[in-house]
Amino acid sequence: MNEINKLLVTKFINEFVIKQSYKRTYQTNELTYVFETLSRVFDYYFDIHLNVNDLVSILEELQFKKIQKIPNGLKSNTLRKTCDKTGNVIEKAIIDEDGEIVSRQFIKNGVEMFSYDGNIYYNISPVNLKSLIRTLYNLPNHSSDKVVLTNNELVKKINKFINTNYKQNF
Repeated sequence: MNEINKLLVTKFINEFVIKQSYKRTYQTNELTYVFETLSRVFDYYFDIHLNVNDLVSILEELQFKKIQKIPNGLKSNTLRKTCDKTGNVIEKAIIDEDGEIVSRQFIKNGVEMFSYDGNIYYNISPVNLKSLIRTLYNLPNHSSDKVVLTNNELVKKINKFINTNYKQNF
């Protein structure tokens, strides 16, 4: 990632990704979910293709706290492979009998991009990430007025960010 894109991503995360003060772990603040969500957001709004290493370094630079869970005594391991639409393996995970991920490896075009043991979480607000991903899609008709209003306000805020930060540099 070039320096201009890295600066833009850093500014965006600093402005739109909310830190939580406690160290609770949810599926929605686990590294994979955080990466997939922010990748979609940056791809959609900025045509920036994020990679895990860049995201991790930016989160650490912004002093998001990393919470890592490594399962103790493994009794059995299962290899799970996740493939993209074309059948290429993009993730390999070893899972213990309790369903906890023990080791994970991200692959792009056959090359390992990033790997780690256990689950890595960040002190990121899960509600905040869900709100960001919601801006990419049309809300269902049965959405509450409050959700629609909040979503519209966030989209306006993102558009203002784009006009002041992104369009000046490109």
